[in-house]
Order: sequence, then structure tokens, then C-alpha cells
Amino acid sequence: MLIGIIKQGKEITGDCKVVDTILSHNSFRTVMCEGVCATSADQIIYLCERCKQRTVESKRSLSENKGFRLICRACNTKITNLQRYGVESTNQLPAVKARQQGTDKTYVLGNNYQPNKTHNSEELSKLRSEITKERWLRGTYDNSHDSMSAAKKLQWQDSVYVAKVKKGLNNKEVKHKQSVASKKQWAQDPVGKLRAIKSGLRAKLSKIHRKIKGLLELDKRGFVSEQIVGKYVVDELNEETKVIIEVNGDYVHANPNIYKEDDIIRLAGSCYSAKEKWIYDNIRTQFLQELGYRVIVLWESDLIDDMRARVALALSSPV
Repeated sequence: MLIGIIKQGKEITGDCKVVDTILSHNSFRTVMCEGVCATSADQIIYLCERCKQRTVESKRSLSENKGFRLICRACNTKITNLQRYGVESTNQLPAVKARQQGTDKTYVLGNNYQPNKTHNSEELSKLRSEITKERWLRGTYDNSHDSMSAAKKLQWQDSVYVAKVKKGLNNKEVKHKQSVASKKQWAQDPVGKLRAIKSGLRAKLSKIHRKIKGLLELDKRGFVSEQIVGKYVVDELNEETKVIIEVNGDYVHANPNIYKEDDIIRLAGSCYSAKEKWIYDNIRTQFLQELGYRVIVLWESDLIDDMRARVALALSSPV
């Protein structure tokens, strides 16, 4: 039974029901309570149909995962286990009981809990296999990921679709809007924007960065990776000696020893000339130097011994 909704921290109770509504020309199902529609950010209050307990759950979870079935998570897990294994909890399975009680010597405890190929582990594996085959036959197996992947492959085989995507990536109007929005974010909250960039760095460090950092043992020299200095996020920073190390890939940063100023660097979603990159990097370096930092640029193709010598000299010399 539906009890109410929680919208912006305020609890609304009364006449509640699941309704079909239209918003921005899109039809969807939601919960309406006292004339107020619940959005994906709101929470739904209801009594679980199985255990009769008062439950609070997000509207998104209730609609996407359960189709507005008023079943709490604990009961939903029990129902799923009953359908799959015939018991409410997998702890009741003989193979799992033996593993928990330590009587099953066929399981080895290590960094990963991996079973050996024995009758106990095979029993559970066989059961899961049979259930999976049954769901495939019924057409209820979740193969949405494979379907989406196949659909994407078909799309990229369509020359019209590919041309449309490329046109969108190179659309000057779209790029201008993105630029304006980005500048607005920088103006309103530069520190927050920098933190977002820092947290969004893929794997934090590039492969080249990790390699050079390890070879030079920068951690032992007092350097910390990906630090905010002024309006930039620098690769390595030693705040005590005011030394910044920038690890530059030859291609991405257009190494002047390799590329000419009119050479074009092409990356996913961006394209620029070597000269444009040099100008940007020089402006960045000058800004950091004006703040009192010594900036050392290490290139991907530099010799490790030369890198070590330059870093050692920078740390030993005053700014």
C-alpha cells in the first residue's frame, strides 16, 4: 500500500496512487500523492506487500527495477532466491553451509575466494547453469547489453549515421555553446571546476606519467600527483621546494624536437596544431612561474638519466 512521497525533505501523505502522466511530450508512470507527482529524485513511502513493513525507496529504483511492485529489497531478494535456488537465502544451500562452517575443504582462502573443481562447487554451478538456460528459453534473460552492443555496431556501419556524428563533433555552433558554458562555470566556481577536472581524470595518471613517476621515484622525493596550483592541475608538485614537474607525451603536447608548428594533432573529440599547443603550454608555464614555482618539463622521449639529473638539480637549487 502506498503511503506517501518525500519531496525535498518534506513528507507528503494521503491519497496516493500510481498514474500514467505526460511530461515534455514523454509519457511515463509515476506516483501521485495529494496531486503532487514524484520525480526520480524523490522517495516513495509504502508498506511492503510481503512483510507489511514501512519502507522508503527512491522512485527511480521502484520504477526501473521493480515496475512499481511494492516489495522491499529484503523480500525481493528472498523471492529471487526462491525462484532461482528454491530457498529464501543462499546460506541455506548445502554447498554454502559447508563453506561457511569450514567443513568444505575444497575451497581455498586467499586474496580471492576461489573454489576448486569438486562436487560441492559443481552442484551450485550446475544449478545456476540450468536456471540460466531456462531463462534463455523463456526469453527473460537479461541480454540488453549484448543487444545494445549489436545495435551500436549496426549504427556505425551506416555511413549516414557516421557522417551525422562527425558533423556534430565538428559543429562550430555546438563547440561555441560548450565553450560559453565552460567559461561560465570557471567564472562562477573556479575551485569547484578544478576539483571536478581533477576527480574526473581517467585512472588519475596516464601510462607515461605512471612510468616516469616510478622510474624517478618521485614519491620519495616529496612530490604529490595531480595537485591544484592557481587555475591549473599540475602533474607533480613538491610544495616545500616549489618545484612542479609536467610529464608531457610527445604526441599530445607536440614535442618541438619531433613536430613542426603546422603539424596537426588529432585526438578523440579534439584537433589542434602543434603551434597552438605550444602557445597554451607556454602561457600555463609562465602563469605557474609567476606564482613562484620552478617548472620542469619532462618529455616522453627524454633519457631517464637526463630526467633524474634535471629533477635533482631543481630540488637542490633555490627558486
